[in-house]
Amino acid sequence: METSPVNHINARGFLVVFSRFVLTFLKAGVDKSLGVFYISFITDLNSTSAIVGLCCSLFVGLGNILGVGQAFTQVQSIEPLNWYFPQLFATVNGISLTGGAIGMMILPPLSERLIREYGWRSTLALIAAFSLNAVPASAIFRKPSWVRDEQRVETLPVKHENCFQNCITLLGSKLKVKLFTGYPAFATFQVIFLLNGLLYTTWVIFLVPHAITKDLSLNKAVYLSTIGGIGLLLGRLGSGLLVDLKVIYDIHLFIVLMVSLAACFILDLVAKTFWLLAIFAFIVGICVGAQFPLAMTLAKAMAVEKQFTLAAIAWTYQFVGIGNILAGPITGGLKQVTGDFTAAFVGLGVLHVFISIVTIFYARRRRKQYTSL
Repeated sequence: METSPVNHINARGFLVVFSRFVLTFLKAGVDKSLGVFYISFITDLNSTSAIVGLCCSLFVGLGNILGVGQAFTQVQSIEPLNWYFPQLFATVNGISLTGGAIGMMILPPLSERLIREYGWRSTLALIAAFSLNAVPASAIFRKPSWVRDEQRVETLPVKHENCFQNCITLLGSKLKVKLFTGYPAFATFQVIFLLNGLLYTTWVIFLVPHAITKDLSLNKAVYLSTIGGIGLLLGRLGSGLLVDLKVIYDIHLFIVLMVSLAACFILDLVAKTFWLLAIFAFIVGICVGAQFPLAMTLAKAMAVEKQFTLAAIAWTYQFVGIGNILAGPITGGLKQVTGDFTAAFVGLGVLHVFISIVTIFYARRRRKQYTSL
């Protein structure tokens, strides 16, 4: 019989964490490997940077928006973490996301080696077959009996005589639009998370091609992915611990990350050597590694009401996904116009300067609200 983890630590909860680790390993590792395939796609398919970038970013972000792929695996895998570890959500979420960091370290250099041995088409087929491991990993996210019992009683929306009004009310209830109308900070931060998604996918897909435009060899450029993956691992492990242990408030950590990202992307303008690019890749890896689980923690906190928790996280994935999709055509298009990726990277740095300013104002406002209580 399945019992609530409030009574004792449930071993199934640790299995949920491992399953999500596997899913993030596959998702982030494959996403990062697209940068290795990028040159082959342009050369063999006689395409342009903008079109190839759009296709790659669609792969990264489409699941978040249409409810397939990542929306099934990632959004639905977060809810079980909240069932089993409600008090340690930030830490456990960060640990489960370390799979993505390890995937980023392993799969890009492995893909580069496989492409040299077998060609990019055969390598894609091998990665697709390997990715089928997501199916058994996802099977573990079944609701335990005690959760089903708690969710059996559901509050229905108020009914109106007008059928159209009933439909609108029901739709608003299911989509939890109150998150946007009742919590202005939540709506503002969805725009921020969209821009975070734009930066993340630009870094994931175009880091290797960007290094090649700075006269690095493909072999050296691929190692930047591994170095960035090490930083990502540290960011995902550390952010949750820092927040749960109350070393730093979630919003203050978010500000530090945004300022660091802005600095690294703007200073990319002067980065020419492998070691300088490697340092920036490591710092950006830490920041994007910490930023993603932290975004879920912030969204969960902004929702306030428990019934909105999953919806808040789901909406955050949607907006991150929009940023994922925009990254390809915007960055690829700028590369076609300017001849390299520097303009896109510096532009993202400037955008994150404004994000830092908005976040600082929000943190000051939240502090005033807490001190007035």
